[in-house]
Amino acid sequence: GSFCRGLLMVHEGRYEEAKNVLDACRGFLHTEVSALVGESFERAYKAVVKAQQVAELEEVIMFKKSFDDPIEGHRKREHLRAMWSERLSGIECDIEVWQGVLAVHSLVVTPQDNTAAWLKFASHCRKQKRFNLSEKALRTQLRGCTNIHEMTTQVEPNVALAWFKHLWTVGEKEQALAGMQSFARAGCGNNQAKARCHLRLGEWVW
Repeated sequence: GSFCRGLLMVHEGRYEEAKNVLDACRGFLHTEVSALVGESFERAYKAVVKAQQVAELEEVIMFKKSFDDPIEGHRKREHLRAMWSERLSGIECDIEVWQGVLAVHSLVVTPQDNTAAWLKFASHCRKQKRFNLSEKALRTQLRGCTNIHEMTTQVEPNVALAWFKHLWTVGEKEQALAGMQSFARAGCGNNQAKARCHLRLGEWVW
């Protein structure tokens, strides 16, 4: 639809064209929400979230068009990341919705700089048995590391724990257990991460 065209245009740097497309998309969504609000909460909710994506894509355009020095650019990027993360926390656990929202965010904040959001998305996917999407989301955080024993030193503790949980859920229990035991021996992460590790080991072993 028009939103996808706008997203592609922003990705290609065609900002003015994208803005015109998004203006039209907003008008359509306003009409759709007005028609659906008394009819179907689920459909109206998705239209409201799509309107939020349109607004965030316009924020991306504003960011891309600003020619700031690197320090100011980093400050603005962090401001957007924090603001978007707060909004994302209020969105229902709908995989397609989260996927679309993160696609917009990735135009400014790389998945590697948005670890908490991508781990949450992977968790939603795993709980809803969308294992391929869960794996893809986690691989954005693994930084190319595939050795479960090296993960204790090469990736963030929360990422390693999430990967081991994914492996266990998809039936790779031997690998998951070996990775979690390696994590425990290395004493990785803060106290919360260590507690989560030992709790999971207790569940898996016993």
